[in-house]
Amino acid sequence: MKKRKNIRRAQPRKLNKKKTFLSTLAEGQSSSVKSPSFQEPVPDPALPPKKEPKLSQEEQKRKVEYEALNTKYHFLMAEYANYKKNNIKKLESLRKYEGQHLIQKILTDVIDDFDRAIEQELTEQNLLDFKKGITMIYNKLKQLLKEVGVKEVDCTGSSFDPAIHCAVDSVASQEVPPEHIVHVIKKAYFFHDKLIRPAEVIVSRKSPINNLEQNKNVNG
Repeated sequence: MKKRKNIRRAQPRKLNKKKTFLSTLAEGQSSSVKSPSFQEPVPDPALPPKKEPKLSQEEQKRKVEYEALNTKYHFLMAEYANYKKNNIKKLESLRKYEGQHLIQKILTDVIDDFDRAIEQELTEQNLLDFKKGITMIYNKLKQLLKEVGVKEVDCTGSSFDPAIHCAVDSVASQEVPPEHIVHVIKKAYFFHDKLIRPAEVIVSRKSPINNLEQNKNVNG
C-alpha cells in the first residue's frame, strides 16, 4: 500500500516539469517571432570603394552631348529671363512717357502762344487782333490733336444716333425733321476708330402746327 502512494505522488512532479519546459520553449519562440532584429550591413572602410561601370565610347559621347545641351538650356533660360525683365521695363517706360511728344508740341505751339496773348493789354483797337490770335492758337491745337489721331465729328443737322449722340433736350421745329439734331452743345470726338466722347445735342420733335396740318389733311 505504501508503494502505490509513493507512485501517485511522484506523477505530478513529472507533469509540472514537462509543463514548465513547454511554456519556456513557447515563450522563446514567440519572442523570437514578434521582434526580429535586422541590421543593415556596414561597409568596411578597409575595402576599396566600388568602381562605376566603364562607359563605352558611344555612351561617353552621349554623356558629353547631354551635359553640353543641359548647360546650353540653363544659359538660354537665364538669357530669356533677362530679356523678359528688360522688355517689361521698356513697356512700363513707354506707357509712362507715351504722351511726351504731344505734350512738348502743346507746350511749344499752344501754351507759349497763350502766355504771350494773355500778357498783351487789351484795348478797343487791338481787340479784333486778339480774337484772331486766339483763333489761330485754337486751330493749332486742333491740328496737333488731328496729327495724333483725334477726329472731330460734325453732328449739326444729322439724324440722332444714340451710339455717338447724347440728347440733353428736345425742341419743336418746323424747319428740322423730327429726331434730327438742332443744336450741338458739345462736339463728339474719336481717337482713331474709338469714340472717346459722345456729343451732347438738342433734338427736334414734331411741331404742334405740323400735327394740326396732318389732322386737317386726314379729315379733309
